[in-house]
Amino acid sequence: LSYNNFDLINKLISVFETKIIPHLSMRVIILDNGSQDNTKDCKINSSFIKIIRLDNNRYFSGGANYLFDQLETEHCFFMSSDVTPNLKSFKLIINWIKENPTIGICGCTSKLRSGEIQQIAKPHLKLSQIHALHGCIQLFPFIKKRVIGSYLNYKPSNKDTDFVIQDSFIYLRGALIQKGIRYDEKMSLYYTEDDICKQVIKNCYGISILENCFVKHISGATADQSTKSVSRIY
Repeated sequence: LSYNNFDLINKLISVFETKIIPHLSMRVIILDNGSQDNTKDCKINSSFIKIIRLDNNRYFSGGANYLFDQLETEHCFFMSSDVTPNLKSFKLIINWIKENPTIGICGCTSKLRSGEIQQIAKPHLKLSQIHALHGCIQLFPFIKKRVIGSYLNYKPSNKDTDFVIQDSFIYLRGALIQKGIRYDEKMSLYYTEDDICKQVIKNCYGISILENCFVKHISGATADQSTKSVSRIY
C-alpha cells in the first residue's frame, strides 16, 4: 500500500524480484493509493508483480480494503511501503501458520533505521490512554506517564490471546479475508490495527508474534505528518 513513495516502491520491487519471488510462490500487488508522484511508472521486470492505481486517495483503511477485495488466497502478507521484508521472515511465518491453524493474524519484530526495536505488541487502548496520548492530558507529562505507562511497557505473555499488533507488516489468514474481515474506514490512518485485531478475535482466531522474525521499518515514511493533516485524521 503506497502513497507518494516512488523511491521506496522501486526499492521494494527490486527486493521481491531478486531475493524473495525466486524462492517463494508469491504474487505481489502494489496499490498506488492516489499518489501525486510517478509511482505508476515504477520499473517491473516480473510477471508476478503488478501495480493497481486508484484515482483518489482512500487513506490507509480504504486502500487496504480495496486490496483485500482483490484477493482469493490462502495466505496474505499485508505491508506498508516503508517496510523492507526478507525471505527468512516469510518462510518462518508461513511455517508457523501451518503448524498453528487457530492463528488468524501474525506479526514479527520491527527494526528501525537506528537499530532500535519498535514496540509492535500493545494492549487495547483505554479511553483515558487515548486522552493522554492526544488530548489535554498530554500537556501534563507526569500524569501522562502514569496513564500510559502500562501501554508503553506492554509485553504479551504466552497466555495472552487478545492484544494488538502493528499492521505495517502483518500476516492475515486468507480465510478471514474471504469471510469479509475489513478495516473500519472511519479510522483513516491511526488505530486501524486495534480494530482489525478485535475482528480476528471475534472470528475465533488468535493473534501471534514471532520475535525471531525481523523486518526493517522506516517509521512514518508512508504518512503525511503535517499537523493539519494529522489533526484532521484524528
